[in-house]
Amino acid sequence: MKVKDINYESSYVISEWNLDNVLSDFKRVNIESLNLYYDQTVDIIQVQDGSNSITMIGYCFDIRDGNIDREDILINILKSNNLEEELDYINGRYNFIIYKEGITRIFSDASQLRPLVYHEESKILSSHDSIMREILNEFDIQLEQRSAGFHTELDFTRFKEVYKFNPSLYLDYETFEFTRFYPRVELNKKSSIEVFKEMKPYLDESRRFLESIENDKFVTVTAGVDSRVSAALTRDFSNEMEYLTYTQSRKKLATKMAKKIYKIDEKITTDMRDYLGWNHSIIKLSEYTPSKEEVKELNKIYNSKHAYALANYYKKKYYNKAIHVKSTVFGMGKADFPSELDKQEDTLEFYKKCVHGLPQRFFDHADFDEEVESYFTRNLISEGITKGRHYFDLFHLESRMGNWHSMLTLETDPETEEFIFTNCRKMIDYIQTPPTDEKREFRLYKEIINNYWPVLLKFGINSLVSVKENDQENDDDLETSSIGNILVKAINKIELIEENGSLLVKPDVQLTNIYDSYSFSIEKFAEPITVKLTSFYRNQKAKNKINIILKKSDSIEVYDILDLNKGIDIEIIDKPVVVNIVYRANFTTSTWVDAGRIKIEQRKK
Repeated sequence: MKVKDINYESSYVISEWNLDNVLSDFKRVNIESLNLYYDQTVDIIQVQDGSNSITMIGYCFDIRDGNIDREDILINILKSNNLEEELDYINGRYNFIIYKEGITRIFSDASQLRPLVYHEESKILSSHDSIMREILNEFDIQLEQRSAGFHTELDFTRFKEVYKFNPSLYLDYETFEFTRFYPRVELNKKSSIEVFKEMKPYLDESRRFLESIENDKFVTVTAGVDSRVSAALTRDFSNEMEYLTYTQSRKKLATKMAKKIYKIDEKITTDMRDYLGWNHSIIKLSEYTPSKEEVKELNKIYNSKHAYALANYYKKKYYNKAIHVKSTVFGMGKADFPSELDKQEDTLEFYKKCVHGLPQRFFDHADFDEEVESYFTRNLISEGITKGRHYFDLFHLESRMGNWHSMLTLETDPETEEFIFTNCRKMIDYIQTPPTDEKREFRLYKEIINNYWPVLLKFGINSLVSVKENDQENDDDLETSSIGNILVKAINKIELIEENGSLLVKPDVQLTNIYDSYSFSIEKFAEPITVKLTSFYRNQKAKNKINIILKKSDSIEVYDILDLNKGIDIEIIDKPVVVNIVYRANFTTSTWVDAGRIKIEQRKK
């Protein structure tokens, strides 16, 4: 859709005004007196029930049943006697325009993944703040631009009269008044184990829905726990997924902390790729940086300026609505607030202390108290609003996710379509339910990972130290066996067998699984030693079916199982060597378990 020859991909505008002569290359649907103008790349579904209707911008799914088609979901919403409760279970990236019993109301997904901004005087809503400005200019309505650098703080856009739609509110279009409908009920604390049991059926249905999508699908993976949860939930269809990590040139990182974070991300995700054998791309954003002229044009359209290079990468991949599995909303379940905010209070003064993520320029050029109080007024924030939740988390949802993150999704439309396992209010309540100490220890998230893909817990979380492979203080409970000066520890699903003066290791399972990594470590008791590893399976049909991966202190070596037929020597000098047996396909006979057998023996001097 275009305005003045500027192409706004994936854009949409909601207005009572006729904009046919202002916009071009658009499509349009009507909702009573409203016009919904949209770009041809935007998905729109409209269903009716008598005189009532619901129009969806985007996509949705029901976490109670991943098989329900979208039209049926919309009809169920339209017929519901408790609309707000029904919407608690609807995940996706959408805006709903619901006309029912003569009233038009506009709702958003739980974190505003599908962006909306609004201008109260004209009663216009749109995807981009810049398209709003261009439209209003045509009607001689001038917007005042904020100071340079202001764009997604609080509920700000680049223009003082245009604000971001809050995902916890709905809009009555006729009166243009907002109503807060989240949170509505008190949240009672429960243990992470209890919470996981309750949310598991919804996770399973969400996985079912994601697996059913035929578009390209990928998960962005970092060294953090959030993306590890998302990755774990894709285990059963990981062969259909790409796992993507993007890093930045060290020269382009402004702080030591940023450099450290990227270094850890690179190291941990590289280990995952090498150990798990999944389809994992690690890219450098600096290789996809757009030109200065391109950036200048992009800045006219977008107010996020987050990752134009990433958008370039997606374009070069020829993605078209590829499903990007993101993990941003998981931040609400980690109690990221400083300890001095642990003792929460339901007062506006305490809520002010919870406002976070504002850059220094905000404090340099704005009156913090005045702006935050105005933000509270616009967004219907009053004392007691949290109902058992922490306001730090609500602000994260409504401003950091609902504005900053929401707007940056436009940069990669229509190449990608975002998916977040917890992007509905029911799931958001679940991740806020564990007590603070359990959140900070990631107990709920570790419970999810352990249930769906436990091997992912073997890699360090935001740390270069892996849980059980490098931290020897944590592996006292591992099964061990020794021979001579060799000590072998079974790290994951490994059987140790002592036989005729040597040790045999093999996967300790009935059938092997492509998603598992069968691992053990070899270390010395005293002086450095040379260890020989020999495989038994010689049939050439095993070629490229089983990999043996050796993780040494300074390198990773990958062998085919057949490469070990004649034996290979490894030096154990100081640190242990970790060995992974990785199957590159699922096998339905137990003979493949024996195919992964390895003999360990010490070389004589």
